[in-house]
Amino acid sequence: MELKVYNLAMKKDKMGHDLTKEDILIEINSLEGIVAEIVGDTIEGEYKDFGYKIDEDNNVIVSEKLKGDKPTAVAYVTTMTEGLEDVEIQVLASIRTGSIASIEPLNEITLKEEKSSREKIYTVKDNGEYRFRIRADNGRSIIVNCDVKNAIPTYDDILTAIEETEGSKTRKIQVNGRLVDGTQKREIYSLNIITHDGDLVLDGTLPVEGATLENLKYEFGSEEDVGTLGGYAKNTVVFKVVGNLEIQSGVTVTSVANSEGYGGPKGMIIYCTGTLTNNGTISMTARGGKAVRTKCIFA
Repeated sequence: MELKVYNLAMKKDKMGHDLTKEDILIEINSLEGIVAEIVGDTIEGEYKDFGYKIDEDNNVIVSEKLKGDKPTAVAYVTTMTEGLEDVEIQVLASIRTGSIASIEPLNEITLKEEKSSREKIYTVKDNGEYRFRIRADNGRSIIVNCDVKNAIPTYDDILTAIEETEGSKTRKIQVNGRLVDGTQKREIYSLNIITHDGDLVLDGTLPVEGATLENLKYEFGSEEDVGTLGGYAKNTVVFKVVGNLEIQSGVTVTSVANSEGYGGPKGMIIYCTGTLTNNGTISMTARGGKAVRTKCIFA
């Protein structure tokens, strides 16, 4: 542990950066079986059955060997279906001799149900790593992690989701809205976001990644976005230009169509952060062959 702190301090010094407790915490968390948490100006925890403290001057101070059994625990995702409003994490703790004193999340997280002192269920809305500290009544503790990958982020509108998405990717989002009777409802959208960084002139000759070009017509999206004779359209195609966009005269911009003529994607959005100059044609005639229509109103 001392070696890791020393090497990190040297690295930060060469870069001209100050060494913070957050830097040290990230570095020593690579040690298997370590318990580490920031308490004021120090880091405290246990490692290899010993308690320790890293003080204000980054000195590692080891205390006496800890007595009693160490707790064990698992934290895992119980919501396997993608698309639900919340993803559930269940934390189960146990100890051979003694009892579990507490289960404490180290992230922003919502407690859904406390079945007992050794079993809790939490809900999260975002992907990422969630950490939990389990303490036993003898003072010993461990930290367990749970990696959530199937949460769908929630936004107040689609445009904010597009704005915050970096690069080109297909992603699902949830949007807060309401039904026509005023009932609050979240709606799930699947977006194929095609991003171009910088100013762009569509002149009918310049190829653009994410689109096919033929006869002065740009068709954005792919066969994976469109509806088929027996299946729903899958994605809304988003053409995002981080800069100015000019569509020259005689040029058509539209979405991809199914190769067998059954339709296109669920829709198309052109999102331009600069100025959009349209001297050509923006067309949306290749709509999905099968698509569910939900009557929602979004602010």
